[in-house]
Amino acid sequence: AGASAPTAERSAWTMRCIGTGGQPSASSELTMVDPHHWRLRWRAGHPAEILLQPFDTDGVQAPEPARVAIRTMPDRPPAVSVTEPATDEIVTPVARVQFQVEARDDLSLAESGWRIDRQQRSGESAPVPLQGTMSAIEAVEATHKETLDLASLQARPGDVLLLRGAARDGWRQEDGSRREPVLSDPRRIQVVDAPTLERQVRQQVQGLREVVARLEQAQQDIVGEKEAAPAMRGQAGLGERIRQAQASATRLADRLVRNGLQEQALAESLHEAREAGQLASTGSASAAEALARAVQGESGAGGEASEAQAQVRDELRRMGEALDRNDRTSTAQRRAERLTAQIQQLRSDLREASRGSEGRLPEMLDADRRRALQDQAER
Repeated sequence: AGASAPTAERSAWTMRCIGTGGQPSASSELTMVDPHHWRLRWRAGHPAEILLQPFDTDGVQAPEPARVAIRTMPDRPPAVSVTEPATDEIVTPVARVQFQVEARDDLSLAESGWRIDRQQRSGESAPVPLQGTMSAIEAVEATHKETLDLASLQARPGDVLLLRGAARDGWRQEDGSRREPVLSDPRRIQVVDAPTLERQVRQQVQGLREVVARLEQAQQDIVGEKEAAPAMRGQAGLGERIRQAQASATRLADRLVRNGLQEQALAESLHEAREAGQLASTGSASAAEALARAVQGESGAGGEASEAQAQVRDELRRMGEALDRNDRTSTAQRRAERLTAQIQQLRSDLREASRGSEGRLPEMLDADRRRALQDQAER
């Protein structure tokens, strides 16, 4: 009481590092904001304990030092990832690939963006940077949605593109240097020719057809269930499986469009399968709801459930038939491809057998040569 105001110059203070006994760094700075408040600045690289013992201008000190424990956490680099596409992609050279990059920092981002490189081709010593962007930002989180046009990148079959997200925070070392941008794990985009991708899509459609066949059988089993409660649970579960199959048909149809594939018959099959799957999903939900009312004893609910189940059965059959058309087309295409390969091989064999006989009459050839040419002609 009665003491004069303290000053920063007459205040004594110490800081020790908890568990290490270290001293504050040379950059520590103590300033007085007003006679009752001080500000201490330093780079908090580790936990510390601050003890402040103020004196006034007459040498009177506070009875107890101010003691403050500072807990610090090291500044972590940003986290960044490619969230779409969710898995590696196989595309054609004219594909348009939509992607999404998400970045996050514990304090604040300074920049975020993405980059795409092409893995080195034969004779190249390193991956080739193709495209990318970094944008200044001040936020904890950032999201980038873009569409990658492979035609503009001059990609060709056999290329593998590496798509990465990139982010950097504002952290600096004592010398003022910054971290390098953090790069995400790459999303691999493999480039193939259109026939290769079309064959892959057709194989996936065949797999979807097998799924639909199992859904049809499951619906028959549910209709044969005598008790309403088990039928209700089975119908609800079947509805979810139908939605997944319908979503698969949608993804395959979208894949055709994104990759510039012009296979009209396949596109029509997938469009009809997607439409039938949507109606089957709606019918299954209606059937499950009616069965739930039947369990509660509502009269007439069982009949409504039967009608909805019949719709599910019909739409699943239509979905399967649409996918079957692709199977028949795919079988005919494979047969044509095999025939084309055989014709090409026969032409090659005939050219090889006739080598050295060009411009000569048959009677001018020896017996073995005439026999070989005859065999190739008969084949």
